[in-house]
Amino acid sequence: MIRVLMESSSWQEDGRCGNEQDLNEIVTGDTWLSSVRKVTQPPSDSVSSVTFSPKANHLVATSWDNQVRCWEIMRNGNVLGSSPKASISHDQPVLCSTWKDDGTTVFSGGCDKQVKMWPLLSGGQAMTVAMHDAPIKEVAWIPEMSLLVTGSWDKTLKYWDTRQPNPVHTQQLPDRCYALTVRHPLMVVGTADRNLIVFNLQSPQTEFKRIMSPLKYQTRCVAAFPDQQGFLVVGLDFLVLLFPPVYLIVGSIEGRVGVHHLDDSQQSKNFTFKCHRDGTEIYSVNSLNFHPVHHTFATAGSDGAYNFWDKDSKQRLKAMSRCSQPIPCSTFNNDGSIFAYSVCYDWSKGAENHNPATAKTYIYLHLPQESEVKGKPRVGTSGRNFNFYPACRLMPNDSVLVLRQKPSRSAFARRSPTATTTGGSTSFDFEVRARATTVDSSGESEIGVDRGDLPQNHAKLAVLSPVPPPLPSSSPARPCWKISSSLGTS
Repeated sequence: MIRVLMESSSWQEDGRCGNEQDLNEIVTGDTWLSSVRKVTQPPSDSVSSVTFSPKANHLVATSWDNQVRCWEIMRNGNVLGSSPKASISHDQPVLCSTWKDDGTTVFSGGCDKQVKMWPLLSGGQAMTVAMHDAPIKEVAWIPEMSLLVTGSWDKTLKYWDTRQPNPVHTQQLPDRCYALTVRHPLMVVGTADRNLIVFNLQSPQTEFKRIMSPLKYQTRCVAAFPDQQGFLVVGLDFLVLLFPPVYLIVGSIEGRVGVHHLDDSQQSKNFTFKCHRDGTEIYSVNSLNFHPVHHTFATAGSDGAYNFWDKDSKQRLKAMSRCSQPIPCSTFNNDGSIFAYSVCYDWSKGAENHNPATAKTYIYLHLPQESEVKGKPRVGTSGRNFNFYPACRLMPNDSVLVLRQKPSRSAFARRSPTATTTGGSTSFDFEVRARATTVDSSGESEIGVDRGDLPQNHAKLAVLSPVPPPLPSSSPARPCWKISSSLGTS
């Protein structure tokens, strides 16, 4: 059955989360009411997935009330509007959805063990195109193959030509499918029992690699890097794996995210950061979404917050105000100008903590500022002071100059190949990755680095050679040292 919803409305002023003071603090150059809005006529039960059309601002949401709904999102500058367009029904709760690459068709699957193909734009009837022996947790369209892939709790992965009643291929999985991501030719499937199955879709019938997740808990979602070089995977923990394997980012129920390199020779580059925690309160990460333009990513969690991150510079770009309920799913539109997220009970605390009277369901839209989602260059630590060791401590060739943060952290740099003498004072330029003021090295002077986080142990700054010639013995002044560029880890 297809229901057509013709009501069109503008955003209501109560479409918000958190408190107004907090939300005003997170908006730069705009008011909160024009940057966050709620979708009208939301589902009556918790939302399980939200997806934007790859071609237009058509938003689809699946939910536990057995419905798949579509809205058209209108934008005029910072003014947003929504128009509920249509909906279809499943026999049981719907868990997942995806769009065909041309933006004409939606696929949805769930607890009724079937996938429905909904020709949304043409107004056609939904039809069943895939079946499993257990609920279908994940579905994805692969445009390069013109195939639909489905992952189920029946421990199988199936490829479907939607014109045929039977699957093109059935791939046995080691356990129930909990998560799936596709960026052709990369596909990653997360299953129960902490398995991560990597497929090269140029040979889809063969596992490329099977990885045992270092996380201690169930995988919740995965997201492939836009450049197909890796993926993010989240459980009650949080993991990023580069593919071909370069490093892992691993997070735990402690709300800490860590970068772990697979190459044993790169272990010194490991680092950690925290997310989705509030003091001693720890929350799971429920959703991962890469920005389609800047390739930064968003996380959303059971703490009711979403954050924007830059994995390359190892920075959180923006921490948003918390909502009063968890955020189980989120997504960017096709150009990254709109970020949609649902706010509802996610059942992480069980049925005993579910109160139907207060557990309302909302879908919000946020207009990201460029500063929130655009990656930033890697730089040094803001507002932190370092002791600058004098030139006499600089030994020839392999020795390093030490910048030591009080009391224990340190960074290292070599002198550059060039030296400049002005007014009897010799300056060396270091191609180290941190910006700072010029200081006199006749004593332990302090250098203030712009911003960013220094790694927990140390950061080795760029190695330069050859070492410049020694200072003239007749030089009346100690050399000055200038540091420029951005911070890098060893």
